[in-house]
Amino acid sequence: MISTRLGGRILPLRGRGPRPAGAEGVALGRSGRRRVALGVLSFLCCLGAWASPNFPARVVSSSGLGAGFYSNPLSVLGPPTSASAGIRVSLGFGAFGSEPSGLPVVTTIPTGGQITVEFDPPVRDDPKNPYGRDFIVFGNGFVGLSQQFAAPTLADQVTVTGGPDFFEPMRVSISPDGLAWYTYPLSLNQGADGFAPTQADRWNPLSRTWGPRSNFHLPIPPTVTRAGWTGKTLAEAIASLQGSGGGTAFDLAPSGFRWIRFIKIEGGGGEVDAISRVLPAFQSTSRDGRLRPIGNLPIKGEKP
Repeated sequence: MISTRLGGRILPLRGRGPRPAGAEGVALGRSGRRRVALGVLSFLCCLGAWASPNFPARVVSSSGLGAGFYSNPLSVLGPPTSASAGIRVSLGFGAFGSEPSGLPVVTTIPTGGQITVEFDPPVRDDPKNPYGRDFIVFGNGFVGLSQQFAAPTLADQVTVTGGPDFFEPMRVSISPDGLAWYTYPLSLNQGADGFAPTQADRWNPLSRTWGPRSNFHLPIPPTVTRAGWTGKTLAEAIASLQGSGGGTAFDLAPSGFRWIRFIKIEGGGGEVDAISRVLPAFQSTSRDGRLRPIGNLPIKGEKP
């Protein structure tokens, strides 16, 4: 059995598949339960309820992370955060701090730090995926608005300005086995905690309220750009996502890997909230084999 130390406690690591040399972390079995020491069991049980093969199964290594609420590597497991301080996470408001339960929601990765997660089953280079993308990284960035976004603010009453924005792109690398790695060229559109921000829910223009949850497995349309939002209402910017939950999407093709298990994010001071697998736009959901749209999974802090 492999083990690691978190907060001064020894955590067992179990699971299938290869590990990078010197890997350490917390394992998540197929049952969706993290097997950990009693000292962190309550924290992990809360996250374990969100276990899904469409998010990382485990953190295999981390180092040099932030302080306080932003220091826990397990914050990157599970779906993106839905709300902070009672305000919906949106293009104009990023996740921060902790949930009402006290659980942290994002992990800071300062310069020199890193966090590596593993997917089980692997993420594949799937041509059926929307826009050819294969996984999405969610940070806590947001764009500048004409006024500060608050709980009673209506998305059709605020305008996206030319800035300042809050993005801290960080380098992303991928590997099938923890030995051979490919690193994406770093840019605003190809970096963790880069463009686009997380959009937890869609906006209903008729009722002028938050509508259905966004799809965290659907990349933003490639026609969406930061410059294209300037001068539009926040509601119009949200509509341009066409149901996507935002985030920065990546394609495996440039790496030459047909599939990968490991995703590493190296710090530059930004935050990571979640990492998701991109799913085909339609899949079979019943015995008759008919294709139906994929639904959205529950969000952190809310019941399924």
